[in-house]
Amino acid sequence: MREISNLVDLADADPIRWGAKAAVLGQLMGAGYNVPPGVVLEAASGDVSERELELLATLASTLDDVPLAVRSSSVNEDRADSSAAGRYRTVLGVRGPAAVKAAAREVLASADFAPMAVLVQQQVDATAAGVAFSANPVSGDTTEALVNAVRGLGDLLVSGDVTPDEWVVTGESARANGGEATAITAGQALEIAHLARRITADRGAPQDIEWAYAGARLFVLQARPITTLVEPVPIAVNPPAGFWLREDMHWSAPSTPLSHSILRTNAPMQRVCERYGTLITGRIETIGGWQYLATLPVGGSTSPGKTLPAPPAWLMPVLLPIMLHLMPALRARYRAARRAEREDLPGKVMDRWRDEYAPAQRRRIAELRDVDLSGLSNFAFAGHLRACDGFVNRSLEIHYEVVMANFIGVAEFAEVCRELLDWDIDDALGLVVGTSPASSEPARALARIGQRVRRPDQVQDDLLEYRQTFGSRALSFDLAERTVAEIPGLVEQQFSAQSDSGQDADEDDLARRRDSFLERAHRRLRGEQRARFDRAVERGQRAYALRDDNALYMIDAPIALMRYAALEAGLRMLRAGAIASVDDIFYLRIEEVLDWFEGVSQRIDLEDAGASPDLRDRVRRRRGERAWALAHRGPATYGKHPGRPPSMRWLPRCVRVPAQALAFILGHVAQPDLSVRTEPDGAGELTGVAASAGTYTGPVKVVMSEADFGRVERGDVLVCPSTRPSWAILFPSLGAIITDVGGTLAHPAIVAREHRIPAVVGTGCATSVLRDGQIVTVDGAAGHVRYLPASAELASAVSAG
Repeated sequence: MREISNLVDLADADPIRWGAKAAVLGQLMGAGYNVPPGVVLEAASGDVSERELELLATLASTLDDVPLAVRSSSVNEDRADSSAAGRYRTVLGVRGPAAVKAAAREVLASADFAPMAVLVQQQVDATAAGVAFSANPVSGDTTEALVNAVRGLGDLLVSGDVTPDEWVVTGESARANGGEATAITAGQALEIAHLARRITADRGAPQDIEWAYAGARLFVLQARPITTLVEPVPIAVNPPAGFWLREDMHWSAPSTPLSHSILRTNAPMQRVCERYGTLITGRIETIGGWQYLATLPVGGSTSPGKTLPAPPAWLMPVLLPIMLHLMPALRARYRAARRAEREDLPGKVMDRWRDEYAPAQRRRIAELRDVDLSGLSNFAFAGHLRACDGFVNRSLEIHYEVVMANFIGVAEFAEVCRELLDWDIDDALGLVVGTSPASSEPARALARIGQRVRRPDQVQDDLLEYRQTFGSRALSFDLAERTVAEIPGLVEQQFSAQSDSGQDADEDDLARRRDSFLERAHRRLRGEQRARFDRAVERGQRAYALRDDNALYMIDAPIALMRYAALEAGLRMLRAGAIASVDDIFYLRIEEVLDWFEGVSQRIDLEDAGASPDLRDRVRRRRGERAWALAHRGPATYGKHPGRPPSMRWLPRCVRVPAQALAFILGHVAQPDLSVRTEPDGAGELTGVAASAGTYTGPVKVVMSEADFGRVERGDVLVCPSTRPSWAILFPSLGAIITDVGGTLAHPAIVAREHRIPAVVGTGCATSVLRDGQIVTVDGAAGHVRYLPASAELASAVSAG
């Protein structure tokens, strides 16, 4: 049974129990600040009972006969590292017990059943309202306060629906920024800035507050730390020897320390290259906080001064066969390549994926997902953390093994199409489009819910089941980013947008397209050539389907489960005072977290863990390092480009096939020559890779991370650095897709083709050139994006005015 408390009694409230917003307001009320009175329903996960809602409504009736505001108070909002302004639902103008209960349900539903308290307060009859920052959140200047104001209630300002007046307050001087300000006076701007600064002094950190005037009386409605103020800490930048390409496909921002310590990619990459006998090995290194990828020759070194110049290309046909027999490392790779060819290793891996890997992975995902983390002792929870860490890295091992089978299978299929039919990759893809079920299954599942006629409560049950099935998927390689299930209202929003998506018709059209390409090929092939072609198509379709299936089960789901465990660790460490916020956990390494739990696992009461180490200084330094990296984006490449690889025709077939497959796939997945561009090719046009045919004109929505998902509307042109397979939930509601990086076989291209959405990928700079609301025309067949340059837009606007 959840408890219910008056806000005035929460002067010493635990934010884990009552949510951050209610706890802070209770503390401010106890310190004498003017806070509207209210009552709070304790935070918990899952459904709320009718009895709890009845008690909440009864207590709310004591708040006088005035309109009420029913607000969220989440355990995870308004932290020192990340606010949640506008993220959860607020219901205004609530009157009567029935309306209070309905509004509370609405607020709880916006959290998708994450731990959430409900705060019911007297609604301020505001003549003006807004937000204020006790320090400039952009420049970090603590002598300068900013005040934003609108007439009436402030909900339109927080939601971004209106443009506020802005005041800049320095000392005792207030000036309107950008023209006439009418919502408040200069004297009121000073009073609001003084309020923000007093709260800052009391709470020990610069604050972002929500305020409201009712006549001459000033109320504080919320206070939270300014999340952008971190003192940057410079990082040494020491590029290793070799040619390094910034890895924007998987890391569009610097990796957090926890993610970096868990996703140990280099060892499994090396082992799979050894097993297949490739003459190069992929390696990822952090340079200046950013992730970079290199392909290194066997025996090569990343230490400066330890690499030898490559022999001239004309000498390689003579030199390499000798090296394959004389150099121990190359000799071992050659033996492995012959064994892989003899045993048909790619085919075996595809079979193991179907028969062993995927079924076992689904079972393990369900087991870890269903663990009640809050019910574990510290000792048992440390074991769960270790299990999740091991699961992620075992999954990485299988992931790279399956990736190589996918690479070789698709490359061999494309080569057969080129050799027998003189088809390029675009024609070859016509034979496999629609065969990647993992890419379109989230949309198909939502469509099936919409096609069944039932009561609204049954629809909600179906959506809850959908969240359980598809929600535990990471949207990023970084554990600090939320999963599908953690984004409030995302599933419902996409369900509404996709209710008439016609997913079944799309599948039928894709099947007809495959048949038409197959018929074209069969008209030209006879006998053994046709038989060879049909075998290549069957294998190519199996390999093509592996890419997103593999990523979802071996990357996205394990990362999501590791994130949930990390958040539980953050809650426990926050209670013990070891860190300052739940999300501080992402700035520790996994071994540091495990060491901490080993040190306190014998304690009965975690809150009495007095001797446990305080990790806040370490976290603060690492936050500063990441802030510095974000402000100093590394160059697209380090080192000298090695040029085009020499011809591989003189290599033994067992070595040549995987080498050609890697070269082919990496070119069509990463498209590095295009993806590193920083400027458009010409005024009003971006060019990239033609990834999915079709033409569409519509408004841009720039999405840099999962934090922007809630802004995506039906018909938008999604502009992003890249996507993960788990982003597929958005695709049916989109008009088109444009990415900075990627090629024909990158994830966004695969998913776009499955949904028949025009897509241009590998533009290099779309996210920096285009902006929200800008109208663009995407030609997915030609690889062109046309838009009106800023100067032309301005001229057009002036002319229209």
